[in-house]
Amino acid sequence: MSLSDQKGMNEFWNHMPGSSQQGQRHRCSSADMRSAFDRRNIPYIQSQYTSYVDISKCFDETSEDGNLLLDFLVQVSEFKKTATASQYKEMMEYLASSSKKEGSKVFFSDVWDAAIVTKLSG
Repeated sequence: MSLSDQKGMNEFWNHMPGSSQQGQRHRCSSADMRSAFDRRNIPYIQSQYTSYVDISKCFDETSEDGNLLLDFLVQVSEFKKTATASQYKEMMEYLASSSKKEGSKVFFSDVWDAAIVTKLSG
């Protein structure tokens, strides 16, 4: 399984403020996976799965759980404390705009691709 190259967390991480200055951590996306299989003529079937993460607490300024969830999503310890005000604002605006609201809950959709590789005979 890998991050979808089209949606979800991969898009989220690419949108992170300052991501271009953070040493460009390489994340293997489904495009990387497909390319590797195609170069080696390895047969595979790809399926896409969507999951929804409740990120409502990220929008509660006083929620410690929300701060920890935000740290996990952006993979930066104490993001709220270490980010500039504009970086934090941009990230929260992005989360809000790319999430689905249902009543008082906010859900971020995450898309994963799975590749099933077929063993070659012979």
